[in-house]
Amino acid sequence: MNILVIANLSKPKAHELTKSVRDYLTKHNAKVFGTKEQATEFRLQLYEEGVSIDLIISLGGDGSILKVVHEYPKLLAPIMGINLGSLGFLADIPIPKTFDALDQILRGAYSVQERLMLEGHTKNQVCFAARGFFLSGFVRDIKIFVI
Repeated sequence: MNILVIANLSKPKAHELTKSVRDYLTKHNAKVFGTKEQATEFRLQLYEEGVSIDLIISLGGDGSILKVVHEYPKLLAPIMGINLGSLGFLADIPIPKTFDALDQILRGAYSVQERLMLEGHTKNQVCFAARGFFLSGFVRDIKIFVI
């Protein structure tokens, strides 16, 4: 399984949890990729456009997931959101449940939920919103793992 891990490094515990997730996935024979900014820091394989990704793990919050969708619009892999904040609508896996959730994903014991995206037009641009979040300039279904 090819997994892209993207962490919001401004969140407390992001560095530590990213390393733990990397180690756990590598131990379970997953290929773990990272963005240009994070691949070196966390000893991940560098993700480059064209690499087939089966799962994106976003460590942060709902905003982190939406940033992933915005920065990688061509990646259509489901996103697993690990919530490093308080309340998460999209990133709904709390830190203590991280490895249970990864176990279930690696076993195939999950379902995928598609979340609604709305498109709006102004005179000069196309805008998008996902349940209270405003995005600009692209369209994509958001797929979230449900454990």
